[in-house]
Amino acid sequence: MASSSRIVETEGPISLGKNPDIIEVGSSSRANSRIVQERSPSRQFIRYNKIIGKGTSKVIFEGLDTLNGILVAWNKIMVTNVDLKKKGSVENCCGEPKLLQTLDHENIIKCYCFWISKDRTFINMITDLASSKSLSNYRRSHELVGNVTAMSAIKGWCRQILSASEYLHNRTPVIIHRDVKGENILIDGVSGKIKLADFGVAVPFAGETDDVAGTLSYMSAEDLNGEQSEKSDIYAFGMCLLQMMTKDPVYSECRSEYELLGKIKSGVKPADLYLVQDKMVKKFIEKCLAKASKRPSATDLLKHPFLAETTKPAWLRSLRKLSLTRRSSS
Repeated sequence: MASSSRIVETEGPISLGKNPDIIEVGSSSRANSRIVQERSPSRQFIRYNKIIGKGTSKVIFEGLDTLNGILVAWNKIMVTNVDLKKKGSVENCCGEPKLLQTLDHENIIKCYCFWISKDRTFINMITDLASSKSLSNYRRSHELVGNVTAMSAIKGWCRQILSASEYLHNRTPVIIHRDVKGENILIDGVSGKIKLADFGVAVPFAGETDDVAGTLSYMSAEDLNGEQSEKSDIYAFGMCLLQMMTKDPVYSECRSEYELLGKIKSGVKPADLYLVQDKMVKKFIEKCLAKASKRPSATDLLKHPFLAETTKPAWLRSLRKLSLTRRSSS
């Protein structure tokens, strides 16, 4: 969805007024047809019954921008008692949509509007829709054809993720995402466009953070010590690249969270790192996973020879997009 489209945006939660949250719907005549479950207060957006993603406290539905005729993602974020105890009010729990509305980058998910449900138990947020869901699922379910094509695709994904990270880290104050992982990176399988999503634990960074957040297998030893910074996002990106190469979850060899925690604190890298045969790729990942003081910035990594544009074979240049085949079920 282009930022120039006529989307109704708001500075804060939309007043619900007399518009109902839930509307009554009849039975569908077709088993696979979408059923409208809810409308936004402005009546511009409708929510279908189709769930396209889930998180710890978030469910994402397919929706429609009826003004522009464009599919969107309707995020329902649960406001828990823990959230209220920590932040004081539902309004103070709107950090993610408020932050997203200040950002404008082609590789970062865009928030068009948000509002609080009438019963004040949910925050509804309308964002871009990625057709092929998360990058980790996409990578697992598709086989890239040939080494040249595979590396070209992976490099393109890396450039986009790093471009989004560079944008966040160059802002004043710096914004750290704190949960960069394959599940939070969305991809449009047709265009190859990457979108960094799920800013639920993202924070402006001014030298220190009040708490530690993230997914354990993507966190560094300094993260666990409460020393999170923009370099934490670079470490997590390195883990993402490793997963792109192997298609397996990082630290899949660990049988328990206790074992995983011990390896991270001891600086033991995932076993899959030693399965990466391309020396340049392996060194690039190792740079991302180095100690924070030696870890390069997103800007530095974008200049690294690994991400330099490569000359593609004539047959590949003639293709409109990459040839992908589904992984065999055997």
